[in-house]
Order: sequence, then structure tokens, then C-alpha cells
Amino acid sequence: MLFYGDFVSFSPVFMHLPYRPKFRLDGHNDSVMALDFSPSGSKLVSVGIDGRLFIWSMSSGQELFRYDACFSRGFSSVVWLDDTRVIAGMEDGVLVLLTRHGQVRGSRASASNP
Repeated sequence: MLFYGDFVSFSPVFMHLPYRPKFRLDGHNDSVMALDFSPSGSKLVSVGIDGRLFIWSMSSGQELFRYDACFSRGFSSVVWLDDTRVIAGMEDGVLVLLTRHGQVRGSRASASNP
């Protein structure tokens, strides 16, 4: 995954654009399914079908945090709740809440019919 200032690319198809890479974000072993910038814009969170979640610094491109899910499925969605907490959804319905101290809480999402 390459970060081009205000443009993120997952594929060499975008290499013909007139952007120069600011840095390369390496870490996922398979497809990245979702990205979200923190409210301050200082961090980027990425999740993939490889079951990994990364938090990246947008000033340096360095990995700030990595979470490897020990579940059978990968991640399908992610969103920042604020600059210190991230909630991510897994393909099997599990929701994972990560805090700035690295605390992880998981819960299975369920829908109810009224």
C-alpha cells in the first residue's frame, strides 16, 4: 500500500499518476479491506482479510500499532471513534474495540428482529 500525500494506492495501476510516494506502508499479507484516517489526520488505520489491523503514522509512515486477530476470518470494516479508539468489524460478525493503551475487547454483533 502506498501513501501519496492525500491519495492512497493499493495497486501499481495508479503508478502512472503524477504523484510521488511519500512512503510505503508494508504489513498486510493479503487484500486491504478498509482504511480510515483519525479525526486529527495524524494516523491511518488499515484492516485486511489477513486478520491484521495496523495503525500508521501519517508524518513518518511508521507502524504505530499492529493487532493480529486470532479469529478464523479477516477484517471487513474499520472506523475511528476518536483519536484514541478504533472499532473494527470482522467477516464473522465479531466487533473489536482497540484503545490507545492497546487494550482489545471483542464482542459478537447480533441483529434482532422486533
